[in-house]
Amino acid sequence: MTGDGPNIDYDYAKNLFESSNLDELYLGLYTLYKKFADKNEVWKLFVDYFKEHSIEVIPELLVYYLSVIPWHPDMLFYKDTHNQE
Repeated sequence: MTGDGPNIDYDYAKNLFESSNLDELYLGLYTLYKKFADKNEVWKLFVDYFKEHSIEVIPELLVYYLSVIPWHPDMLFYKDTHNQE
């Protein structure tokens, strides 16, 4: 409710993300993004999952997270703030 991620450490979140149980996978995915997005390894996990799995099993949330990678130029645009540079 507060927007904080679950109190789960990195290794446990990674193990959850690698689980075949969908509930665990989603909890791991959410926790890795909310609490550990500053780690390059997290983004490697996400990209590898995306590359190694069929479209039918890739969580929509993962696609969303990959689309908002920090500092993506499209995310910086707000109204008329986009300039030639």
